[in-house]
This record gives sequence, C-alpha cells and structure tokens, in this order.
Amino acid sequence: MSKYWDTYHETMSREQLAELQLKRLKALVERVYTSVPFYRQAFQEKVYPLEILNLWMI
Repeated sequence: MSKYWDTYHETMSREQLAELQLKRLKALVERVYTSVPFYRQAFQEKVYPLEILNLWMI
C-alpha cells in the first residue's frame, strides 16, 4: 500500500463512507462540546451533539 493510497477507504461504498463520516463527525462534535465553552454554547443554541442522527441534519 502506498502512503498516498488507502485501498479500503478509497474504494468503500457511498453508504460505508457516509457511516464513517457520521461516526467521525459525532466524535468531533462530542469532543469540542465537552472541552470548548464557545462550541458548547453554540451547540446548545442549535442542536445537542446526541441529536445528530445523520449528515444532512447539519
């Protein structure tokens, strides 16, 4: 495997890609929600991290 080509991630289906993106987005949102007051306030005004169910909600 080349350092620039990851066969698994480069060839995954759209559904798998969307699942991976959602998983990573949820992890990121949870991390900034718990550790950055600015983002905590911003999310509380719009949506709580646990309410994110899919990529099209945001």
